[in-house]
Amino acid sequence: MIQKISEIFGKIPESLRDDIGLYVGLGLAVLVFVAALAVSLAGKGEFGKFVSLAKSAIKDGTRNGVNSVMKKMQKGVVGQYRHALHSGSKPSECICETDAVVIPFKTCAMSKFPLATAIGAAIAMCAGVGISVAISGKIGESEGITVALVALVGGILTLVAAAVSSATFKGGKRTYVKFTETLDLLSAQSGTQSESAPASEEIRMNENAQTEEVVYEQPETYASYEQPATEAEGPAAEYATPVYEQPEYAAEPAVEADGPTPEEIEAERAAAREEALKAQRAEQEEIARRQEAEKAAAAQRRLEELRAQREAQLKARREAQAQQNASVHAQAQTEPSVGAEDVIARIDRISAEGAPLPAMKEVAMLLQKERNKPENKTPEQQKRLNEALAKLLRAMSAAQKK
Repeated sequence: MIQKISEIFGKIPESLRDDIGLYVGLGLAVLVFVAALAVSLAGKGEFGKFVSLAKSAIKDGTRNGVNSVMKKMQKGVVGQYRHALHSGSKPSECICETDAVVIPFKTCAMSKFPLATAIGAAIAMCAGVGISVAISGKIGESEGITVALVALVGGILTLVAAAVSSATFKGGKRTYVKFTETLDLLSAQSGTQSESAPASEEIRMNENAQTEEVVYEQPETYASYEQPATEAEGPAAEYATPVYEQPEYAAEPAVEADGPTPEEIEAERAAAREEALKAQRAEQEEIARRQEAEKAAAAQRRLEELRAQREAQLKARREAQAQQNASVHAQAQTEPSVGAEDVIARIDRISAEGAPLPAMKEVAMLLQKERNKPENKTPEQQKRLNEALAKLLRAMSAAQKK
């Protein structure tokens, strides 16, 4: 078997042997991309079904079209739509985007399209390098070129696959938004028609019930009236005729009894709905006010805490500064009188290492005293003291800027 493969490789022209691995790798990467694309377009599953049915419902835009589409939808979306109809809510508030779009997309082949392309590119790169090594018998520059080019083409194809997958997912989300908006519009249009139907039906039922009560109650009064007329058969027969005629006169006032008109019933219902909405809005406003008050109180407490912390830090800093000044002042008082050379040496140390501002002021006072001494009035000594003063002033300016 290996000998036959070697013979086949031996028949390849010399000009193609060095690049055969590159051609195989590139061809295999493109082939895997095309195959994955075809499988992804054909295997959208529940995601593709939802998008197709939603687009047909949007295009139709009628209640009958939506009902026919809902018969073919997945069970989760149908159940949420029924809940919206029974509860009176908007379909967009009940139909969840996660159940309709996100989860079906994650389970379809299109979501795996970039991963399949990347794996195919890696396999193609390995196959190209393996074939090139099998032909040449060594790993050289051509194998490195094969790896680089196949990896580059595979990366580009993976980016294209990711773009196609992302565009498909975003298109499904846009279709979901348009579909729920269509359902909300149809629900709002049919809401006014469905509100008037129950009212008229209830009025008709009340009128029928009143009529039945009148017809049923009147014979009972005549049954009690016939009881005394049992002395002879003749009078009983004569009273039999009025028994059937009298209910007609007695029933008239009951039928003409005053009752609420459909307009009054509708007005009462509208008033009740308005009162319920007002109560709901008042409750929401009260909750919002409470929340705002709680937030304001929390912010005020936080501000007071920060203010207290700031004051404590400032107080501690002032105390530390006062202690430092006191220690410097005490040290200056306890130290014996120093000469010009010591003052100049201190200024040099302050210029090189730095020192607190109070210490610099103390040194400046000492320097001023040394400048006023008669023994330091010589030009050379005054020049040295002036240079030291300049250094001290620069150090004090740098300390004040910090």
